[in-house]
Amino acid sequence: MAPRLKQTLSVVLLLTGGLIYLLFRPTTLLLFRVTAWLGLTPVIYEVRKTATNWHPCEFVVYCLPNGLWALAYILVTDSLLQGYSLKTRLLVGSMIPLIGAFSELLQSTGLLRGTFDWLDLACYMVPCLLYIWLLTQNEQI
Repeated sequence: MAPRLKQTLSVVLLLTGGLIYLLFRPTTLLLFRVTAWLGLTPVIYEVRKTATNWHPCEFVVYCLPNGLWALAYILVTDSLLQGYSLKTRLLVGSMIPLIGAFSELLQSTGLLRGTFDWLDLACYMVPCLLYIWLLTQNEQI
């Protein structure tokens, strides 16, 4: 996949995950403070009103954004690191998904505040494992 396409897809994935948050998650989350600081609260509430009849499943609302953001990170880092060694691409490309997975595991032990969810863990790890597999198979993503 061409670097420009990876970057474009990365932006689409980031925006899609953010839109899911803005439409369906509680307004007490950090993203809503950022949008308020930007003066977007009235717009956000209007957009949320249009989505009141939509009821996506819990996986879409609570887990999918993590997977979308993990994949977006992998794609953008891979596009920026074309020409670097396989080791460097794997290390940098896997960093954020692995941090997300590690945070889920810490939640399961109570060492980190939050609610552990196997599906969150999967949403971080599936894109990461696919990336590792594709790179080690000498394929381009």
